[in-house]
Amino acid sequence: MDKPLGTSEARERLPRIVQDAERGRTTYITRRGASGPVAAVVPVSVADRDTRPAPSRALPSAPGGTFAPGTDGHPSTAEHHWAGAALAGMHHHLTEVLAAATRALAVVGAARTTHAAGDLSGALDQIAASDLRRALEQLGSDEIDALLLRDALADPGPAECEVCGRALNRRRDGSGWGHIRQNPDTGQWESIVSTSHTPIARHLPPTRPDIRAGRVYDLSEEEL
Repeated sequence: MDKPLGTSEARERLPRIVQDAERGRTTYITRRGASGPVAAVVPVSVADRDTRPAPSRALPSAPGGTFAPGTDGHPSTAEHHWAGAALAGMHHHLTEVLAAATRALAVVGAARTTHAAGDLSGALDQIAASDLRRALEQLGSDEIDALLLRDALADPGPAECEVCGRALNRRRDGSGWGHIRQNPDTGQWESIVSTSHTPIARHLPPTRPDIRAGRVYDLSEEEL
């Protein structure tokens, strides 16, 4: 290992350090009072390898459905199993988002440094020749998977009015339920029945989607 640079020296030599990283060399950095290196500027290939989570056991799957409460009125064992699979999947995808963002930031940060040194062509080459696009695509894919799992977990299920028995829809701002629907043409919420009473929601069990390998299963994928 080369002798570590102090933080002041590293700041002064940053453009050269970035060039060394492009050539595959790692530069170690230390600070006053430290017994050894406290940081390193590494090639993107090393960051790509080291920032990804270590391989773990396969992500869980769980069948969805409309889960009836258990005999004691609490969520059933099957629903607990489903929720555990969904939470594990969300945790995995958010970890992947963090790793992909870290890789992307490393590339963009290096390109900014090259640009600041007056080398626009070099900065553009770094962006074009790196794995930035792959990292961003991975980030977007895992972000969508995490969002779908979040929506599945947060779905309160349908509700009907205890007063009149009609179906209720949840207000867009989450403030409550009403005899309303969203107009597909205008996107506005509007009343669907004329009532003189305040709706009282009686909640019904939500229908949960299947979770397969940590993802919300989409039936349309089988048709591709």
